[in-house]
Amino acid sequence: MPQPEGAALNFGFSPILTNVGLNLLPKLDQFIVRKIAPAVPVASPSGVYNFWTPDDFLRRDGKIIGNYEAAPIGGFASTQLSFAVQNFGAATAYTARDLADARRGGTSDQALKNAKTRWVVTKGLLELEFRGSVLFQTSGNWTSTVAGVASGPTSVQFIQWDQAASTPVDDILLWKRNVRLLTGYEPNTIVIPDKVWLALRKNTSLIDRIKYGGTMDRPTEITLSQLKALFEIDNIYVPKAVYNSAAEGATAVFTDIWTTTVWMGYVASAPGMQEPSAAYNFAWTGDTTNGLPGGMTSGQGPQAFGSMQNEEGLFMREFMDVPRGAVVIEGTLWSSPNVVSAGLGVTFTAPIA
Repeated sequence: MPQPEGAALNFGFSPILTNVGLNLLPKLDQFIVRKIAPAVPVASPSGVYNFWTPDDFLRRDGKIIGNYEAAPIGGFASTQLSFAVQNFGAATAYTARDLADARRGGTSDQALKNAKTRWVVTKGLLELEFRGSVLFQTSGNWTSTVAGVASGPTSVQFIQWDQAASTPVDDILLWKRNVRLLTGYEPNTIVIPDKVWLALRKNTSLIDRIKYGGTMDRPTEITLSQLKALFEIDNIYVPKAVYNSAAEGATAVFTDIWTTTVWMGYVASAPGMQEPSAAYNFAWTGDTTNGLPGGMTSGQGPQAFGSMQNEEGLFMREFMDVPRGAVVIEGTLWSSPNVVSAGLGVTFTAPIA
C-alpha cells in the first residue's frame, strides 16, 4: 500500500529512547524551572483538582474540653483549580550518509544518535525554561511585588543592590516575614539572575558581614553558601541558561533567558496537589485512561507502551521518513508550569540600576 509523502511508518513511542531522554534530564542542570516548579504527575492531559485553603489549617479552632464536653467541629474551605498540560516538541533526523560521515570523522553511529537525542531533549527543556521564566518573573502573577529604586524607598520599594546604601539582607528578611504573615509559609527559595548575582558578590553591606575572611591574594567576595546563611534560606538558584536568537547558520547571538527580576517564594519539598507551593509543573504521565491530549489520535502515543509512563511527561519516538530516506527522532515534553498559590511568591523588580 503506497504511503503518503513524509508518512511515519511507526507512530509508536519508544520505551528505550524515552529512557535515554529521561536519563539526560538531570544532566541538563542549567535549566532550573523544574526545580522551582516541582513536577506533579497527572493522569489526564487536562482537568481540575481541589486545593485546600491553608488559611483554615492555621486557625485556632482547638480548645481544652471538659468532662462530657464535645470537641468543637470545624472545617476548611477548598478551591477548585484547573490545569491543561502543554506539549513542547522538537524533532531532528539523520540519514545513512550522516552515519557514514560520522564514522569517517572518528565517531560512532551511536555517538551521532546520542547527540541527536540530546538536541531534541534540550529543545523541550529550553522552551519550558523560557516560558517558566516569564511565569515567575511576571509581577502580576504574584500577590507581592517590590521595586528597586536608587534612593528614598517606600514600603513597597528597596534601594537597588548595586547602590552604596543598599541593604539586601534586610530586604530579603523583611519580605520573608511579610510572605509568612500573609500565607503562614516562609519562603525557602530565591532565584537570583546572574547579572544580579554579580552585583551582590561585591555589595558593600554583604562584604562587611564577612570581610575578615579575605586576604590580599583572595579579596573578600560573597559565595552562594554565605548568601544562603545571610538570607537564612534553603535554596538559591542562579540561572545560567541562554538561548541563541540567531537563525541557523548565522553567527550565534546568546542571550540570558532570565531577566534581572529576582523571585522569592515557597517551594514544596514533597510536591502534591494538596501541598501548598508557589507553582507546580503539571506533567502528563502518558496514562490514556482519561483520554488523549489534543493533537493525538487513536493508535498514537504511549498507550501502546505502558512501561514508558513516567512522571516527567517526556516521550520519545523514532520513525522512518521514507521519501527523504531519513530516520526522525522526535521528543515531546507534556509539561506545564502553573502558579498554584500567588501569595507564596514575591518579585523584586529592577534590583540593580
